[in-house]
Amino acid sequence: MNWLNHQHLLYFWIAAQEGSVTGAAARLSLSPSTVSAQIKLLEERLDHALLQRSGRRLVPTAEGRIVAEYARDIFGLEQELRQVLSGQGDGRHRVRLRVGLGNSLPKFLGHAVLSGAQVEADGDQLHLVVHQGSLDWLVAELTLHHLDLALTDQPVATVEGGTLRSEFLGESPIAIFGTAALVERYGHDLPHSLAGAPFLLPEPRSIMRRLLEEWFVEQGIQPRVEAEFIDSGMLKLFGEDGRGFFAAPAVVSEHVRHTHRVEEVMVLEGRGERFYALTRPEHAGVLAVEAILAAARTLLGWRQ
Repeated sequence: MNWLNHQHLLYFWIAAQEGSVTGAAARLSLSPSTVSAQIKLLEERLDHALLQRSGRRLVPTAEGRIVAEYARDIFGLEQELRQVLSGQGDGRHRVRLRVGLGNSLPKFLGHAVLSGAQVEADGDQLHLVVHQGSLDWLVAELTLHHLDLALTDQPVATVEGGTLRSEFLGESPIAIFGTAALVERYGHDLPHSLAGAPFLLPEPRSIMRRLLEEWFVEQGIQPRVEAEFIDSGMLKLFGEDGRGFFAAPAVVSEHVRHTHRVEEVMVLEGRGERFYALTRPEHAGVLAVEAILAAARTLLGWRQ
C-alpha cells in the first residue's frame, strides 16, 4: 500500500494555515527549504499541486482544500488519541460531522434537528461543525468535500458524476405572524385585511418567497413590502419590532411566538414548505448522517 507520510501532511497543513512556507517553518522550528521540500514530496505522492500563490500568501488549491480538511480530521484524531491514552479524555470517540444549513432554513429548525440527532454507536459522540450559506455555496462545499451534509428547503439536480443526492425530509405548512398591534389593526377580516399591510419577505430567489407570492395572487392581496432579507433570523427580529407581518414554517410556530413575542395570525391553506438533506453517496448508511435525517423526519412528521 502506498502510505502517506504524515510528517509531510503536517507540514502542508501548517503552511496552509499560516499562508506561507516561512510562517510554517517558524512554527515548526525548521528551515523554509526543509518545509518546502517536504510539501513538494507530498504533492508528488498525491500527484496534485496543493498550494498556489494569491498575492503575497500561499492558499490551497481545490485539491489542497480537500487535503487540508482530511488533515484536520487526522490530526484532530491524533490529539484525541493522545488525550485518551494520557487519561485526559473520556474514552469516547468523537465523530466529526460538517453540516451546512441553508440561509432560508429557520435557525430553530436547524437547532432542533441537530440537537435531536443522538448518535449511539459504541458510545461515540457527535462533534458538529455547522456552517450557513446559500444553496449554491452548500452545493459547492459538498462537492469539494468541505461539508458532509446540508439541510435546505430546495432539492438539487444530480451533480455531474452523481456526487450529490437530495433526500426529502418532510413538509410544514406556512404560518403568518405579527405583533399584537399589527393583529389588532389588520386582523379583522383575514386574509383580505392583509391587503396593503406591511410585510417582511425573504429574498426573491427563496422557496418561501415564491410560495407567499403565489398565495398573495391567489387571494387577490397586494401587501406593502417593508423589507427583504436573506437571513431568516434577521427577518424575525424585524418582525418582533413590529415592522411587518412575516411568514415561517408552522412547525416552528411555538418557538416563533414565544421567542419573538408575536401571534400566529393564520396558517396558509395548500401552501407548505418542503425540506431536504443534501448528501454525498458515500455517506449513505453512516450512523451520524442517518441520525440527523431521522431527527429531521421525526420533527417534520414524515416517515419513509
